[in-house]
Parts: sequence; C-alpha cells; structure tokens
Amino acid sequence: MSEALRSRLYDWFCEHLDESTAEYAMSCLSPVPVSELATKSDIARLETATRKEFERLEIATKSDFERLETATRKEFERLEIATKSDFERL
Repeated sequence: MSEALRSRLYDWFCEHLDESTAEYAMSCLSPVPVSELATKSDIARLETATRKEFERLEIATKSDFERLETATRKEFERLEIATKSDFERL
C-alpha cells in the first residue's frame, strides 16, 4: 500500500470514525506490501540454513582444534628431544 493511499485511508477513518479508532485501524495494516512480509516457512528455511551453517562451523572448529593440538604436541616432543640432546652434549 502506498503512502498516499495510507494517508487517504487514514483521513477517511478520521472523517467517519474518531481519531483514536483511525490510529488503531492504521496500526493493524501492514506498512509494507504483504508480498514483502516473511512467512513462517521463510523463517523455518532460514532457521534450518542457520542451524546447518552453525553445525558446519562447529565441525570445522573442532577439526581445526584437533590439528592444532596434534601439531603442538609434536612440537613439544621435538623440543623435548632437542633439549635432551643439548643437555647431554654439555
């Protein structure tokens, strides 16, 4: 509904009813075209897509953490061996 039509409708309500009823009637009307409003199925699709993306990121984060943990453990082992070798040379 265009702003011009909303304005005309509000004026009509004010002429035939009272201002508070006109305000209430206008508040019940969508300020945007109905075709632009999200439906329950739109929201459900978005919720499903969001949940899947969070699950994907959670899996990626866990595998990244596991790789980092393995690399860190290997580096500590390497440093421990190097330190022992250095100590034995002294």
